[in-house]
Amino acid sequence: MPATTIRVLYEPSSSDMSALDTYWESIGIYFSESPKYLDAGAYYVNFFDNDLFQVGLLFPNKTPDEVNSLTQSWFDGLRTLNITPTISEIVQRPTVRDASTVVYEVNDGGILVGTDLFGARILPKRLWEEKEGLSTLLNTLRKIVNENGQILDVGINPTNEILGNPNNAVLPAFRSMHSMCMVVWYILSSLVRCAKRRSLKCLGNGMTLRAGKNSSLGQSPLHA
Repeated sequence: MPATTIRVLYEPSSSDMSALDTYWESIGIYFSESPKYLDAGAYYVNFFDNDLFQVGLLFPNKTPDEVNSLTQSWFDGLRTLNITPTISEIVQRPTVRDASTVVYEVNDGGILVGTDLFGARILPKRLWEEKEGLSTLLNTLRKIVNENGQILDVGINPTNEILGNPNNAVLPAFRSMHSMCMVVWYILSSLVRCAKRRSLKCLGNGMTLRAGKNSSLGQSPLHA
């Protein structure tokens, strides 16, 4: 089965509060649009903190023209905020397996169990359906990021039409999920300092961010 992928990556224009407010507004646009992609059969992985936002979307059995149409309002929103992604590319791939490489391009291949501290929660669809659900979620995620966390969010749609029978889920919450949201902290440097000082007191204060920036940023037009 062929699949079309999208990969998008961009940074806030500066570390000023006004620039970060605009940056988080752009994240809100993506989150508000994401149910539409899941309903169309896509799944996505996105990874962000206060330095970088990146997302990879995989649309099985969709053409680039169909994907462009689905995501047009998202990119219109970015343009309204004067955000031009460093990476913005759409690629049609021969198989879903080949398309899955975009997942590993986000977050440089995954969470490193030996150096990353992480936990996860299911985000239910009702957060997008309730009046204040999405804004409350985004405020919570921003507070986590401001405390040196990073967010890895994996979206998938467990419906009969998209993925088969959701009632087969071992965990009932999977049946009405929007995504699985993970919070990640990079702890290796803190552990090294603690070992040297023979103290665990610094664990609560010294966590540092893992570099999420890709050293070789390409550029390809999307929604030109």
